[in-house]
Amino acid sequence: RSTDGGATWLNNAGGVVANKNSAQSISVTSPGTIVKAIDGTQQMINQQAQCVDGEGRVHVLMFHRRVEPGFEWQLGDGAFGGAETAYYHYFRDPATQAWSQRRLPVTYPVGSRPKVGYDKQANVYVVFRSGGRLVVASASKASVYTDWAIAAVTDYGFGGEPHIDQNRLTADGILSVFLQEDAPASTVPVGTPLHVVEFVVNVPMSNPVSMMFLTTDVVVSVTTQVGFTYQLQTSSNLAPDSWTNVGTAASGTGGLLALPHPNGATDSRRFYRVVSAQ
Repeated sequence: RSTDGGATWLNNAGGVVANKNSAQSISVTSPGTIVKAIDGTQQMINQQAQCVDGEGRVHVLMFHRRVEPGFEWQLGDGAFGGAETAYYHYFRDPATQAWSQRRLPVTYPVGSRPKVGYDKQANVYVVFRSGGRLVVASASKASVYTDWAIAAVTDYGFGGEPHIDQNRLTADGILSVFLQEDAPASTVPVGTPLHVVEFVVNVPMSNPVSMMFLTTDVVVSVTTQVGFTYQLQTSSNLAPDSWTNVGTAASGTGGLLALPHPNGATDSRRFYRVVSAQ
């Protein structure tokens, strides 16, 4: 890092390792610049994901070979991204300069290079593609990022690598992800549709609401109370008089209630809300 616009560069402990005015430059042997030593058998790939949150905490997302016993290198292993790999979160405490490591859940196999972003509270979000699925994982600052969990999965036959709109995440609390459908040979050279998939973050857990795609259907889940009824409504433009009921009202269960919209995922734009009554 540099604190003077690039005239001098400091290693992790704050020692000078480069000085533009004295022709001192950084090299692979510069002291204090290696925070994690990983050898060439770790199935790594270059150009993954980094960010610095609003409190100065550095976050790095990598995928490489799992570190638990039983995942050691064996003759014949692929060059990178094999079944023995997982996504890993490395982060630097700006006060202590200490780096820590966390492994993300391995529910979905390593796929594309990940992207990482942060919200106003310095909670961290990772998106990656596993097969045709967009996978969203998150961890909280309050847990010191020990509570990594899969937050959402959207299967739409995606390809390529997703991208996060960091400004929208910090300004609006919206995790906005841009990615493209996979490209079968029949689409060349026309191409395939682009998608923006958005998720509201930091929703109070006292009344969580979530939405997911199941093939062509949309399913909205909401926490419910016994003695109340819940009606799913939809709109294509958010005009006050544009909301229409989807299906019939359902009785509260005292837990999560799933409200489906058949073929809702086939629309180009669609908004949802749940109206409750006692």
